[in-house]
Amino acid sequence: MVLTRDLINPTITFKDYHQINNEYTYEIYTFEDLSSYIDACKNFLVENYNILPNQCALIGVRNASKLQLALVFAFLELGVALSIVDYEREDEFIDVNYVDPKTKLLLPIDYHVVNSTDHTKFKIFEKLCNNTIVFDDKSLNNFTKNNTILATNESVVMKCTSSGTTGTPKIIQHTHEFIYNLVLRNSKFYQGSAGYIFNLNHGSSPATYFFPTLASQQIVECINFSWMCMPSALRNEKLNHLMIPYSHQIDEILKTQNFTNENLNLYTLSTIKRHWLEYVKNKKINNIISIFGSNETSGPVFLNYLNDNKFQENKFVKPDDFYNVDLNTEGEITVTLPTYNKSIKTNDKFKKVDNNYYHLGRSDLLRINGKEINKDKYDYLIKSKLNADPIYDTVNNEIYLAVWDNVEELDDLINELNTTLKKLSQNSHFISKYKILTFSNFLTGVKVDHELLRDWFRNYYT
Repeated sequence: MVLTRDLINPTITFKDYHQINNEYTYEIYTFEDLSSYIDACKNFLVENYNILPNQCALIGVRNASKLQLALVFAFLELGVALSIVDYEREDEFIDVNYVDPKTKLLLPIDYHVVNSTDHTKFKIFEKLCNNTIVFDDKSLNNFTKNNTILATNESVVMKCTSSGTTGTPKIIQHTHEFIYNLVLRNSKFYQGSAGYIFNLNHGSSPATYFFPTLASQQIVECINFSWMCMPSALRNEKLNHLMIPYSHQIDEILKTQNFTNENLNLYTLSTIKRHWLEYVKNKKINNIISIFGSNETSGPVFLNYLNDNKFQENKFVKPDDFYNVDLNTEGEITVTLPTYNKSIKTNDKFKKVDNNYYHLGRSDLLRINGKEINKDKYDYLIKSKLNADPIYDTVNNEIYLAVWDNVEELDDLINELNTTLKKLSQNSHFISKYKILTFSNFLTGVKVDHELLRDWFRNYYT
């Protein structure tokens, strides 16, 4: 039960979109072509670097491309884990002397692999990683068959971090055996053609979409394209499936001009927005499906379908019995993972009605200045006034506010909120720091990264 190229459906045809001088073109290749490329990547790595099982690699080459595909399977077959770095920082990784909390957790990283040094993250990861490998057109020249498999069932496939929504994040990793079984389970959800923009962007995304679509015996074509090529690919290709983890980018896709595909299913790791329903009703797309899970559990544990006749934003169904899910008397769920046979408390609360699970929010207990925070109440109070996220720092006993829109008379509004918060908490709780920030700079996967925001307010706030 090891993830190798044998997982891939060998009848799939691949297509990569490229942008050259504002013109879009594409390359078509077969599984045999890809397999030869995987051999070339393995040969290059083994011949030039001391590749050892249980090391880890950060793949920074272009998303959704033949080279990325080949490197993923080359490293996995050699027993090297993939480090997932999909979070952002306010400084856009410019400060090479600052190591953020999540990057610290992922270290050491043995190999930093890129095909261009023209990237904001390049300098910092060149400094932090033990080796930086820059691929160019001459790098791959030995296409001799390489059958070496150094991975075992217990080898780690990927390393990522938890979101750190209410506390310090932690390192999370999954083995070949667990991901292999999960991929086979998830492959049954896909057929026809699958598109890829993001592949290694989120701890649960590879196992819920990227690997399963490659493994599906019902998938006939896989199409890679960059965000810049997205409008052209959507108009030219009749995709059946496309994963867009980030909800704000689903809005951009739905607004793409001259594009209609009533067979397209979009997948997201975010909550479905009700206003997207008009695009399904008008047959611009077929469906939007929300995958509920976490980096710890992967998924999907639950699914929500926009084209459900009785759609609700917080209503989910359990697709099968791959995971065992228990709800306690308070509605808190525990997910038991197969293979590991371990249970995870996700700190999410649900209400089960018939076979539906209604998400009621998180149950994390927070105390600041010795006083318990009613997170749901505070979040509602603040979000009803502002497009903002409250950030709770239980270490420094402070509440910060990340504001996402320009707001007139913001100081007055904060004073008004603080009056209410102090009244609710007997003067224990108030917003001590607030700032208008750029939303996209503080995302990890699909979530606002509370740990990065905590760190920013602690160290960069002025």
